[in-house]
Amino acid sequence: WVKDFILLYFKLYFRATAWTLYNNTTGVIVTILQVVFHYKLSFRSCTDQDTWSCVSGDCGTESVELSIVDEEDKEWCQREGVMSREVSSNAVFQLRQWGSHVH
Repeated sequence: WVKDFILLYFKLYFRATAWTLYNNTTGVIVTILQVVFHYKLSFRSCTDQDTWSCVSGDCGTESVELSIVDEEDKEWCQREGVMSREVSSNAVFQLRQWGSHVH
């Protein structure tokens, strides 16, 4: 019963890139920040989903790619995710990971 609630493996690292765009006609300067998170999670099954929710701040727009790292006899699955977020400022934002049967 307890194993249903234990996160077996979680690894997260990120990188950030900033672009500053200047419009010669209007003189408007726009800065776009891209933050890329790399993470690994263990699941009960490779069909289970993981969802990242914005808890606070401007979390921007999201793009996620998931791949299977390892799967053992349909008992558990390890997946790697790459989540890219484009935000319009360098203000702090907070994400929370919600998994379907994450353990």
